[in-house]
Amino acid sequence: MSDAYSPGSPNTALWIPVDDVAAFRAEPIAKQHGYSRPGIEQDGPGGPTMTIIDPSGNHLRFAQPGDG
Repeated sequence: MSDAYSPGSPNTALWIPVDDVAAFRAEPIAKQHGYSRPGIEQDGPGGPTMTIIDPSGNHLRFAQPGDG
């Protein structure tokens, strides 16, 4: 992750596991932000995945891992 004070570089991808990506997606959708209406990629490499890009260009990927 990056900001003006950290050594991280912009455009970093961070994978974050969640139990239910569809339920997690409901929160930003309910707030009705025109710039933050993420979809869900059903066949993402970490399972169904929702990506949100922060102001620094980092990709926050919330993934629902499969049963394996």
